[in-house]
Amino acid sequence: MRPRPASPWTPQLDSLTEAGATRIFSEKISTRATQRPELDKAVKLAGELRASGVRVTLVVHEHKRLGPRHRAGDAGRRAQGQ
Repeated sequence: MRPRPASPWTPQLDSLTEAGATRIFSEKISTRATQRPELDKAVKLAGELRASGVRVTLVVHEHKRLGPRHRAGDAGRRAQGQ
């Protein structure tokens, strides 16, 4: 049996796992997309965890993956409910 070829996402997933990520949200959509359902879920969960007193670090493998409409500071403010 031949080994399955690596996914183009394998290096990103490996990097996040090595960094200690315990929950990974991913989506395969264009960086031009205006709706990011998985990012929204991640930010919502981060906000809920923070509200319960849990320290949260939201990691994005590459900032360019967020697309032009999503900046790191915006996601942090949404997680804080601002």
